[in-house]
Amino acid sequence: MTPIMRRCALLFFACLLAVAAQPVAPRAQEPLSYSESLFWRLQHPSGHNGFLFGTLHSPDRRLVPFVDYLRSYIQDVDVVYFEHTVRDLERTFGATLSLVDEPLRNRLEPALYDRVMTYFDEVHGVSSGLEYAPIFYVEGWMLQEPSYEHILDRRLEIAAMRQGLPTRSLETTEERLRLIRVTEALDANDIIASAFYALEHYPDPWSEILERYIAMDLNWIMETAEWGCDETTDADWCGTIDVYGEAWIKDIALRDRAMASRIDSAMENQSIFAAVGAAHLPGDEGLLALLVDKSFAVTPVHILLPRNDLPQTILTVSALCLAGFAVFRIVVFVRRRTEHRRVREAEAGHIDRWQRSVGRSSDPE
Repeated sequence: MTPIMRRCALLFFACLLAVAAQPVAPRAQEPLSYSESLFWRLQHPSGHNGFLFGTLHSPDRRLVPFVDYLRSYIQDVDVVYFEHTVRDLERTFGATLSLVDEPLRNRLEPALYDRVMTYFDEVHGVSSGLEYAPIFYVEGWMLQEPSYEHILDRRLEIAAMRQGLPTRSLETTEERLRLIRVTEALDANDIIASAFYALEHYPDPWSEILERYIAMDLNWIMETAEWGCDETTDADWCGTIDVYGEAWIKDIALRDRAMASRIDSAMENQSIFAAVGAAHLPGDEGLLALLVDKSFAVTPVHILLPRNDLPQTILTVSALCLAGFAVFRIVVFVRRRTEHRRVREAEAGHIDRWQRSVGRSSDPE
């Protein structure tokens, strides 16, 4: 290996060490911007403490840092509550089957039915199981993200179970069925047509929802949670959607009051961690206001999510390495040119002296 090759190898190895030496573990923390906090510390009038977190029913991996951050709070409580645990959600879905009297094929117009089946085959890869699903679920599956297996709620529930903590629901199956019954009494064609309208006009709504959620903009989430048509919508199904929206808002208010009462009862003699949809927190009739009315002390906890600067660090160190290598090559090039010039000048001097000595030796006496 030539000296130049050794130097290049040494420089490359030094760059690798510089990258490896950068902190990868996301322990450096940085507060996120927020309008209202997603995470709140509760103190019951009895003195027991608890926590309330506004979750997002999404499996996006950008939400995983919330689980890592909240794990230490979860392990410090006696019981963990969710709107509905996975076990109770399955029980609720089983109960909905008794609400459906006829298959989806008979509830939708033929063209709309074919469109629904084609959509689920293309997006979800399966359309079986839709025939006797309530319209409430069919519409929800259309508007949610394709992957629904590891939503943030489920990740938090798994974290609690790994700590050996009991998990319970803040809602009953009967309460969950209330809005589903209302939906089944409405025109299924109007509801599904409005869902396709939303898909066409808002092809990627989850991107903005995630950005707003991570920025903790609960005011925006609350505003966009409202249902119904506006002045820009001209459709035959608006009447049905307005009725559906009114029923949804009324149901949310009933659910919030029920959950607030159960949180109040649960914290009389124990500490709890509760995770509910973020849209349940803000507003004059939201959970936070209802708990304050029950004499709770409610304090925001400013979430400090871990930073992971590894990609930027790699780019920075790589740029420095390239810049260093470029400077190194320039220095080597200049030194080589200088050395070659010195060698040529020395050779020219030797030749000149040799020619002069030869010339003197050949002069006649």
